[in-house]
Amino acid sequence: MEKLIRDCYDTVKAGGYTALLIQNTTELRGKLAVTGRHYVDHVIDCYEFFIKAGFTPVHRISCPLTWEQFAGFDVKEARENKRLLGLVRDLLIMEKEP
Repeated sequence: MEKLIRDCYDTVKAGGYTALLIQNTTELRGKLAVTGRHYVDHVIDCYEFFIKAGFTPVHRISCPLTWEQFAGFDVKEARENKRLLGLVRDLLIMEKEP
């Protein structure tokens, strides 16, 4: 994602905008192989990548998902394991200063 965001900065014209809709990752059945963690906050990571690349934040908009995206077994397993289901996405809108 960091490389993609740097490439966006090189591509977007001065005064232009870019947006990213992203959801955090929660693994209910153990740890994620890539990070070794149960939860990864992609929104915070990408926000930092945008700032590091030179973008200025314009908006961060919460775009919640409906609970209907999960099957009954997902809900049952989350209850049994006392885990939260990921229902939140964020829309990051960034500007490349003129």
